[in-house]
Amino acid sequence: MKARLEFDLDNPEEKKEHFRCVKSLDMAIALFEIQMNLKKRSGENVDLVFEEISKIMDENNLNINELID
Repeated sequence: MKARLEFDLDNPEEKKEHFRCVKSLDMAIALFEIQMNLKKRSGENVDLVFEEISKIMDENNLNINELID
C-alpha cells in the first residue's frame, strides 16, 4: 500500500498544509520531551515550566504561530 500527498505550493493554504506535514516529526519529538521529561525537571515552579516548554519548542524549530496561523 502506498500513499502520496500532493500540495500546490503556490497556493498559500496548501503551502501551510505542507508545512504542517513536514514539521509533524519535530512536533512529536517536542511533545514527547514535554510529556516525559519536563515534569521531572520543573518541580513546582510554573515559570520554569513555561521557559522549558519554549526552550524545547525552539530546540525543535517549532513555531506554533507558523503552524496554526
